[in-house]
Amino acid sequence: MSHAVTVAGPKRARRDQAAAALIAAATGAMLWRVPVAAGWPGLIGSVGAAQALLVVCWMAGLALPGKIGTLLLGDGAAVAADVAVLTRHQASLAPLAGVIAVAFLVMLLHQLCRGVVRVRMTASVSGVAMLVVADCGLAALLVLHRVDRGTPVVSAAVLAMAAALVVANLVDLLAPVARFDDDVAAGPAAPLLAAIAGATAAIWRLHGVSDFGVIGGAVFGGLLGLCCGLLAVAAAYVAVSARPRKAPFTWLAVPALRVLVPLAMTTPVAYLLGQLVLW
Repeated sequence: MSHAVTVAGPKRARRDQAAAALIAAATGAMLWRVPVAAGWPGLIGSVGAAQALLVVCWMAGLALPGKIGTLLLGDGAAVAADVAVLTRHQASLAPLAGVIAVAFLVMLLHQLCRGVVRVRMTASVSGVAMLVVADCGLAALLVLHRVDRGTPVVSAAVLAMAAALVVANLVDLLAPVARFDDDVAAGPAAPLLAAIAGATAAIWRLHGVSDFGVIGGAVFGGLLGLCCGLLAVAAAYVAVSARPRKAPFTWLAVPALRVLVPLAMTTPVAYLLGQLVLW
């Protein structure tokens, strides 16, 4: 039995890494090409689709208690975040802080509504809180698009983050050397190469766009790639202990989270870097 456990771990890790690389490529293509084809409504729709997928994968992949409340809070926070940034006259991340603050109060009410028998309250509260923050993070793409010359910067950010996540997962899959931990399929080479991939993608997208130099694009994409690569390492640690719900195709939830969570957490960084580096 112990031998079966030790063999299953690496097999699952390799499977998840391969799936995560494909999901990263597909997500990046959606967030890049749909807005190109459909414009501003396409970006809103693709961000909403990513948020909805994040909520579903969160519930299926982590199997936290209070699943109905988690679904309502996650979807509600996503809608509130999108509406808040779209209806504000000036492009800013400030409305997202308000959404998170209100969501925290609703989280406490959610725990009270779970009934007398409450199990794993800490896991439930922390899980919902993380989901709300991630949903709000994805909404930062809408903020970035609204700033001056935001369209090419959004494309560059999406391509840089997607390329970084694809490379990070492929490096850990194909070159399993210098692990941080024997039980975790992640090493220091992945974040470094993810930074290079992010810089390359950003330079390629911003090439020929006025006022965006090679150095600015490299710094912008490189820092986003490094951030995604480091968050992918953190997601790999979480994936080791994740226990997906028993249902068809739920095994894909964990690889999807290994992409969507780093992407969501890095998106607000893209907005801040755009303000500092590219403008």
